[in-house]
Amino acid sequence: KTDLFKGIEWDNPERPEATNLLNIYLVVQEGRTKEDIAEEVKDMSWGEFKPILADAIVAHLEPIQKRYNEVRADDEYLQSVLRDGADSANVIASQTLNSARVSMGFTKRF
Repeated sequence: KTDLFKGIEWDNPERPEATNLLNIYLVVQEGRTKEDIAEEVKDMSWGEFKPILADAIVAHLEPIQKRYNEVRADDEYLQSVLRDGADSANVIASQTLNSARVSMGFTKRF
């Protein structure tokens, strides 16, 4: 939603979307206060604010995307994580199955 008039504010019952977007901006602008952001955007239009919000979100997610790309590029690491996870799951599943067998009165197989 883009309005022609200026002024973005928190907690305006007629503009709940403003509060949602401002809360997102607050989260991705680590270290800044609600009051600081309110002062920054009070005279902005939505057309001015939306690109700023988009850039802040992209910047906030950049380290996550970088790490994701590093992990995806390391096939050996991914395979080791999958093996370790499968080994851990097998141990837990085996214990659970043995516990269920004992509880039901079946002879323990393992």
